[in-house]
Amino acid sequence: LRQSDLLAVFTAGLMFDNDGEEDCHLMDDFERREGDCLQEFIDNLINLTFFLLMGAAIPWAPIMALGWRLSLLVVGLLLLRRLPFLLLVPPLPGSPRLERAFVGWFGPMGVGAIFYATLGRYHVHEPALIPLVWGVVLASVLVH
Repeated sequence: LRQSDLLAVFTAGLMFDNDGEEDCHLMDDFERREGDCLQEFIDNLINLTFFLLMGAAIPWAPIMALGWRLSLLVVGLLLLRRLPFLLLVPPLPGSPRLERAFVGWFGPMGVGAIFYATLGRYHVHEPALIPLVWGVVLASVLVH
């Protein structure tokens, strides 16, 4: 695994999503034609498959073994991850403070964190890294 793999997958997803057509959610039933929403169908199919596989791969026993330490880590990360940084950075013209707080709070951790934890496991050789990251990602997704 290389670090550029995640960037390549992200870029491919952006290009796959940018087909230059309107979003199917914004179209009326009268405007839709057969084949117009193939992109949306494929996107939903890939997302459903991915989340089913991701849910099946969650290491429940090691996550539960972390106990209260995982809860403390999750609360600390969710409160202190991006919000203080965005509130301390000088605001851009026209960006209200409440909007910056929302942007700082929102954004669950997910596939990228699991990818980098898997990559880091080979360099750090720490067995608790994977269940720790999976627990944080699971809690982050549930909270958001």
